[in-house]
Amino acid sequence: MSYETEFWFTFTVTPTLQPEHQAILQAFADGDRSKVDDVGVSPERPSGSCAWEPTPDGGGIQWTEDTKVYDYDEWLRYLIAHFLEPWGYVVNGEVRYSGESDSDAGVITVALNVVAIRNTVTHY
Repeated sequence: MSYETEFWFTFTVTPTLQPEHQAILQAFADGDRSKVDDVGVSPERPSGSCAWEPTPDGGGIQWTEDTKVYDYDEWLRYLIAHFLEPWGYVVNGEVRYSGESDSDAGVITVALNVVAIRNTVTHY
């Protein structure tokens, strides 16, 4: 039995992704890691599948809708550090998340490519 997490909203990417960068990120999110060697990024990455993919218009990063993802904040940091920032993109925005546990809900914030995660559950 695995744990499920869902996400809402998207992060913005500025400027809009170039088509070749969008294709590389989409292939990477789809599990095609062969593109990694083509762009010279580090093969070191978080475990499991990537939780993030480019939006169809290339103006953002969104959840892949795979509910069985882990290390979603580490994946976001990895994509920014190894792909987006070196290519000259800036990521900003907030995405809300909620897991199966009542105590697992919060907001992932990215401001100028810096990722922060905040739990929003209030205990009484």
